Amino acid sequence: TWRAIIIGGVPIFALSALSLFYSTIDIPIVEAVSGAEVVGWYSLAYRWVSIPIFMTTIVCTAFLPRLSALASSSPDGFAHLTNRALMMVLAVNIPASAGMVMVAGDLVDLIYGADFENAVILMQLLAPFVSLVAINTVMGTALVASDRHKRYIWVAAAAALFNPPFTILAARFADRRYDGNGAIGAAVATVCTEIFITVCALRMSQR
Repeated sequence: TWRAIIIGGVPIFALSALSLFYSTIDIPIVEAVSGAEVVGWYSLAYRWVSIPIFMTTIVCTAFLPRLSALASSSPDGFAHLTNRALMMVLAVNIPASAGMVMVAGDLVDLIYGADFENAVILMQLLAPFVSLVAINTVMGTALVASDRHKRYIWVAAAAALFNPPFTILAARFADRRYDGNGAIGAAVATVCTEIFITVCALRMSQR
């Protein structure tokens, strides 16, 4: 039993490790390019835009057992439940993304003051990240439930491969262009990476 669990868990472990790598490597890159103060702005923006992701976690955790049961017995039911989960998370995350763009300036000014005004543009740039992560998480859960996640690992590996050099280039360009705020480039690189993963996940999940 333990052998089956370990062997079966290796792909999930690899997927989690790769996802963690490409989603956090931007922090040390920003610190190396622009310094610790800019990391503070970037981390603040990340914290706020990531708040609505809790809804995605709840939905995927609740839906996974049923999706796994339907994957082999009822393809139509599986597709219907996947689409339902997708609509539920987007119903929360799309308005949250739009709201973050509109209130970022007032929010930062009210809570943190002028010292963190550079975090406003980062919050606005990272706002689409919320909805993209929601889509990726639901599609990834569906792929895991239907035992198609092994191909998805290659997508995560590709993201882990091209994200660091892309982030470095974007952060250096933004550091020169926007008065030392290399986090702007990192935010753009993060959103572009999520767009790439979203397109791949949706293509894999079409069937």
